[in-house]
Amino acid sequence: MTAGHGIIKGMFWDNVDISVTAGNGGNGLVSFRRERGEAMGGPDGGDGGDGGSVVIVASGDENTLANYARKKEFKAVSGKPGGKGRKHGKSADNLQLKVPIGTVVYEGDRAIADLTNDGQEANVAKGGQGGYGNAHFKSSVRRAPRHGELGQPGASADIRLELKLVADIGLVGIPSVGKSTLLSRITSAKPKIADYPFTTTIPQLGIAQVDDKRFAVADIPGLIEGAHQGKGLGDAFLRHIERTRVIIHLLDATVPDPVADYRTIRKELESYSPELSKKPEIVVLNKIDAVAKADRPTLKKDVEQRLGQSVQLVSAVSGEGIPELLRAAGKLASATKPPVVADAMPTFTVDELAPRAVSVTKDGDTFKVSGPRLERLAQQTDFENPGAVRRFWWIANRMGVPKRLEKLGADKNATISIAGKKIAWDQRKLK
Repeated sequence: MTAGHGIIKGMFWDNVDISVTAGNGGNGLVSFRRERGEAMGGPDGGDGGDGGSVVIVASGDENTLANYARKKEFKAVSGKPGGKGRKHGKSADNLQLKVPIGTVVYEGDRAIADLTNDGQEANVAKGGQGGYGNAHFKSSVRRAPRHGELGQPGASADIRLELKLVADIGLVGIPSVGKSTLLSRITSAKPKIADYPFTTTIPQLGIAQVDDKRFAVADIPGLIEGAHQGKGLGDAFLRHIERTRVIIHLLDATVPDPVADYRTIRKELESYSPELSKKPEIVVLNKIDAVAKADRPTLKKDVEQRLGQSVQLVSAVSGEGIPELLRAAGKLASATKPPVVADAMPTFTVDELAPRAVSVTKDGDTFKVSGPRLERLAQQTDFENPGAVRRFWWIANRMGVPKRLEKLGADKNATISIAGKKIAWDQRKLK
């Protein structure tokens, strides 16, 4: 299934693209204390509050990404500006976007967060830092600074949310092999059941009790030959098998050649991901209630010899063999660690390894200046305020920027581009 096409029968969304934007930081205030007998006292402009971040939160109350199927853009609130009397502007609350447990967050093709636990979070767009008010810049040398800082813009990102069900045991097999019936037998789930292919069109999840332990069991909609290429419903749900610890591979004991069905499904699993073929597996012959008791030993032996592994006999309808199957699956699941898609959580902080690094390049008549610290400073500088402009160039000069610009041929007519702002070299203000 391609990104952005996560709807199945209008009900189940497991793949969506959204855009997120964090709130801007509040501007710092330029203000001076007013007192009787003193027209202008010392600086008292407060700092702006921080903008809200956009945070993806895994929640056990969610089971689909449908909330993000139609609304695609989300923006957090900006921080409040600073006030008089050095009052700090109020910081904005984070915008929390709740998703089902098992959601993987992608930025481009890179998985940046794997939310496998209830309450786990990923900050996908960091809120802008509030700007300093002029009170922050008071010193023994500058007693009356007439400039503050603008709030830093909030980060933005285009991300993809992909749900992979978190289940200990995954039920796979061709359509109508009895997976839904088995799920309803061993859990309290109530999937739609009928005797025709593709009755189950969305993954179903239930909880099975095995002695004193509980396991999540997922019924993956029926796979057919070519599923990994998009045939049938298969490629839409193969991703959900990646998350399971153990596979129960159901075969129909009443068909002429259950081994052929087994090999078809195994081929699809291996074609989708070699890792799927390595998962622990229990092979089960279902519907033995429809097979004469005298014929069952021969059928079991024949299938085991052809597959080269043991096979369990069960009837999801009558319950025969179900306790033994559950114990075997539970034991195997307990001994198997769940897979993890993304090992590291994302970070959205300025590059701390080289905070003072600056790059100066020439593109036609424009000189481009870049570097984490200076770009952030430019974002927070009001270039219409002479005091703020002087501070910007004072810091830029200490970083060697003017000399590097002159070496590249910058003169009084040069235009400098930094952090999306155009600065006239000779006038030191916005062009």
